[in-house]
Amino acid sequence: MPRPDVSQKRTAQILDAATIVFTRSGVYQSSMDDIAREVGLSKGSLYVYFESKDDIIEAIQERLLKVDLDTLQSFLIAPGSASQRLLLLTQYMAQELERMSPMLSITYELYAVALRSESVKKAYEDYFRVHREILVDLIHQGIKGGDFRDSDAQM
Repeated sequence: MPRPDVSQKRTAQILDAATIVFTRSGVYQSSMDDIAREVGLSKGSLYVYFESKDDIIEAIQERLLKVDLDTLQSFLIAPGSASQRLLLLTQYMAQELERMSPMLSITYELYAVALRSESVKKAYEDYFRVHREILVDLIHQGIKGGDFRDSDAQM
């Protein structure tokens, strides 16, 4: 009987462990040894999944941004008027800020990584572009539905 593929589950466990380690010690003060210890793997096993700490940083950043954009996208098709959905979106964003407050140091460090990593910089640029597009779409829905006065949604 073939062994089940656990790589996605293991990758998620590594990213969760790295997030804990980075929150506790800071991104640059943490080592692959620290992450391996937290997840309960040998350092060598960790390298099977990620070639470097930078790869882990990029994967955490990618996961955070994807989850956020997927959630934002859901507000475009959620039931209710555009103004109700915009209010719910605002409440969601406030709750996320509260939930993420222990991880703010990681967020700031990820922004700093964007200064030296073109792939991280591009991921943030894409994230903010899509984030804005989602908000503009929601405002357009509100204009079309009569919730908002006719105006420039980009503004």
